[in-house]
Amino acid sequence: MIGAEEISKEKDLKESLQKIFFELWDLYLIFWTLHWTSSGLNFYSDHLMAERIYKKFPNEIDSVAEYMVALFGVSSVDIATTSRHVFESLREVSNENLLHVALEREVEFIDLLEDCIHLANSMKNVAGLSNLLSGLAQSHQGENLYLLQQRASSKKKLRVLKFSANEGCGTGSAKECESILCRSLGFVVA
Repeated sequence: MIGAEEISKEKDLKESLQKIFFELWDLYLIFWTLHWTSSGLNFYSDHLMAERIYKKFPNEIDSVAEYMVALFGVSSVDIATTSRHVFESLREVSNENLLHVALEREVEFIDLLEDCIHLANSMKNVAGLSNLLSGLAQSHQGENLYLLQQRASSKKKLRVLKFSANEGCGTGSAKECESILCRSLGFVVA
């Protein structure tokens, strides 16, 4: 016989897995759009980074959806509910800030995964789910988040470089400009 605590955990697990499922769809569309809309000095590297990341999502979505169907039935992956969620979740997202949005959402996604892993570990009859979710967390933290943080870091350096080159050097000599440029890139200037 299933107790009230187990029923509550099952309900929480269903909600957690649905959040993960929806967030995977959101992230898939964010990275795919970032892939299409990359531009500027880092166009090609951003284009390839986004492609590398978004190509993993169909398998991740499929794996989570199959678990959801096995545990909670086909209604847990209802297309209308999923579409509504994705629309509402991404309605305010602009193509102008996709890199920042992707970074924020990856951090939130990893938190969702960690909470769901903890819940799954406390339950019976969800064999393999913790392993699946741990694999997702490792992939998203070890690769996606790492790549986004590296890219965000290089974008900050680029902003400093643009400021230094355009505004900070306006009245200085060539040597002063070179010094500012080198410092903005993290080089020691003698």
